[in-house]
Parts: sequence; C-alpha cells; structure tokens
Amino acid sequence: MKKITYVSFLLFITIFLVGCSKSLPRAERIIGLMQEEMTSLVAQLNELQALEDELQQDFESTLDQDHSLELFADTDSPIQQNVFLRKDTINQLRQTLDTILSLENELLDLKDKKNIPEDVLNTIHQEVNAMDEAMDIFLKDYMDNLSLEEKAFASVASDDSNFGSFFKVIEDINTLSTTNEINLDRAITHFEPLNTTLVNAKVELIHSLESTR
Repeated sequence: MKKITYVSFLLFITIFLVGCSKSLPRAERIIGLMQEEMTSLVAQLNELQALEDELQQDFESTLDQDHSLELFADTDSPIQQNVFLRKDTINQLRQTLDTILSLENELLDLKDKKNIPEDVLNTIHQEVNAMDEAMDIFLKDYMDNLSLEEKAFASVASDDSNFGSFFKVIEDINTLSTTNEINLDRAITHFEPLNTTLVNAKVELIHSLESTR
C-alpha cells in the first residue's frame, strides 16, 4: 500500500512538472501573439488615418471629375470609395480586437497558472477590457458616422443641392471627424499601459521558464 502511494505521489509530481513546463511556454506564446495583434491594431489605425488624410483630395477629385456633382452619389467615385475603404478598415480593427480578447481568454483558461503571477493576469485582463470598451465606442461611433458621411456625400448629387447645402455637408463631416478624434484619443490612452504590461509579463515568464530548466 505504501509503495502504491509513493508511486502515485511520484506520478503526481511528474504530471505537475509536465503541466508547468507546458503552461509557461504556452503563456509566453499567447502573450507574444497578443503583442503582434497590438502591432496590427496600430498599423490599421495608421491606415485609417491615411485614408482620412486623403479625404480632402478624394473630395476634390470627385468634384473635378463631374462638376454636375452627380458623381458624389456613385459608389465608384473617389469620395465614396474612401468611405468604403474606411468601413473595411473599421471591420478589420474589430476583428483584431476580437482576436486579442480571444487570446486573453486562452491565457486565463490555462489549466495550470501557478507559475504565472496572478497580479500579472489580473492586470492584463483589466487593461485588455478597458481598451476594448474604449475602442468599441470608437468603432461603433465611427461606423455610424461613416453611414452619415455616405448619405451626406450622396446628398450633394441631389437636384435640390445648392451652395448652402453643399457647405453644410462639409460642416457636418468636420463635426463627425471631431467626434471620431475625441473617441480615438480616449481609446489610445490604453495602448501603452497594455503594451507595457505584456512586455513585463513576458519577461516574468521567461525568468520562470529559465528557473524550471
């Protein structure tokens, strides 16, 4: 009986050590993937900014191509294509955020987290959720504003359009742009804390891995 207990104990120790050896590399891999997704998030926001910077040029290009203004309602016009591309980028941003959330859940679901400091996991969870909440507001409002932009630009092609309504469209677009900027400024304040937390977590995991070798 004692022999069986001893063997069982050794088996338990072996399983525990194997579990630790697997969970630490997995945690490090997950955090590395989260860092890659954060890099993608920034790149996609830069793409969005580039499209916004091209908005004035696309507006003028649409105007130059058709002085009757009918092209503003054409989905193939430069200005409407700009709106379409920004919608696509917003969808990509949402997908990237969903991937980050999925990776965070995978990290929290690791069966053995004893070698991963609990405060590190809690901080990652808090930072990811804070960023996601702020980005969700930004993305939702931005997408709603894009629909308004699309309609506003199309209204320029209306037979009832005049100089007054034309400049009203420009004013409305500028207002929407200001709202988007405010929302983004709030969202990106969460980027650096999360990136710092991920870097620190990876360093701690590497140290833990080295200590188990």
